[in-house]
Amino acid sequence: MATVINITDKNQLEQILQEAKNVTSGPPTTVVMDFYASWCRPCSEIAPIFKELSTKYTNMKFIKIDVDKLEYDMDSLLSKGQCECLNEEDSHSLAQLLNSSGGNNSKTYLLSDTDEQLIIYITFSQFVRIQSIQINGPKENAPKTVKLFINQISTPDFDSCEIGEAVQTLELTEDDIKDGGITQLNFVKFQNVNTLTIFVKNNQSSTDQTRIDKLKFYGYPVNTVNMKEFQRVSGKKGEAHG
Repeated sequence: MATVINITDKNQLEQILQEAKNVTSGPPTTVVMDFYASWCRPCSEIAPIFKELSTKYTNMKFIKIDVDKLEYDMDSLLSKGQCECLNEEDSHSLAQLLNSSGGNNSKTYLLSDTDEQLIIYITFSQFVRIQSIQINGPKENAPKTVKLFINQISTPDFDSCEIGEAVQTLELTEDDIKDGGITQLNFVKFQNVNTLTIFVKNNQSSTDQTRIDKLKFYGYPVNTVNMKEFQRVSGKKGEAHG
């Protein structure tokens, strides 16, 4: 009989995902994740159904994550091939940063080109809720004023970002930009996000180039199963599974 695993820390989650991916025989194990909060009534209502499914589909792993206790790194939910950056230096691009482990001592970082401004267009593989964002860099030229826009269908230009009304504008502090610093967002405004546009208006010291050493997004998917990746394990075509 399968059981639901309650995730208590990031290392436990990473280990489960890694084990599911590195199955020695057959396809990777499907991991079904329930992102919940103790104050959320629908979460409480779905809990017994989630537990029942875990006993029915014993070849899958069912895990529960309390979003108030564990910030989930949504790196695996990025469509990195559809992310882009305007005014990036070719030798220090967004693509290199997103595909790197990062860290403020890493040689891989994002650097602006002709001036301090950047437009970073992030695409997720499914709709997500974003709780917080991590933008780290050197205290001299890390981003300072950052405007956030959601669900734009394409990368906007600089004029549009300058005059456009942002969903939220951040003024990053020294604590925000230091290695490991995480900035909380106005969570209710980032509930159904498919694309996130980050407009870096200036940097900490108004230098010619802006540098970002780490860019991370924390939250959870609106739907816990990506239907593009979900493999139907039983039943006829068209049959719903819970």
